[in-house]
Amino acid sequence: GLLEHDYPASAGDVQTLHDSEFNLDGMGNVAADPTSAGGGHFAIVWYDDRNAAHPVNADPYAAVTDADIIVSQTFDGGRTWSAPKAIAEPNDQIMPWAVYDAHGRLRIGFLDRSYDPANLDYGVTLATETSPGSLRFSTAKISTALSNPTKNDSATLGTVNAAFPNPAPSIGDYTGLAAGPSSIYAMWTDMRNVSCVLGHCGFTQNAYFSAIPDP
Repeated sequence: GLLEHDYPASAGDVQTLHDSEFNLDGMGNVAADPTSAGGGHFAIVWYDDRNAAHPVNADPYAAVTDADIIVSQTFDGGRTWSAPKAIAEPNDQIMPWAVYDAHGRLRIGFLDRSYDPANLDYGVTLATETSPGSLRFSTAKISTALSNPTKNDSATLGTVNAAFPNPAPSIGDYTGLAAGPSSIYAMWTDMRNVSCVLGHCGFTQNAYFSAIPDP
């Protein structure tokens, strides 16, 4: 079962978010800094709901979630780690992926509901460390459309709450990020397009890619 209602539970009894039925998955990764002397600088990136008011209501249509991207780093190959630090953004941020760029700055791509005051639609954000090892970040939106996973999905498993018909049971679950010599390459899934699956029409998931020039 869910531990202390860290997140609400979907109809399938898996962790989900505010007004949603999709499964939370794709917890994060470990990134290695290629510029570090001796190769001992790493970061671990994940997301959790620590900044929501607890206990979180188990009903997603009554819950108020506030998932954040969390970062910790080590300079000694993992013997010691910094205190976990959240990237401060309103609403829910989930499913991060991190890399270090050629300048030794940590870059993190994630799905981000801060663009919607109702905490429903998500876009994709790229966070860039302001200086190597600082764990301070600037953020920029890299997706060109927002997606609403709470209703009108083509692959729905059925309606749970009448105000949110046909919610998405998944949203692709993962983002991806890679660093090149002069660009950051981002991959994600979103739901901007409409199609029909087995006679049911609604938003469908597609993979998108963007190359972001690295100044």
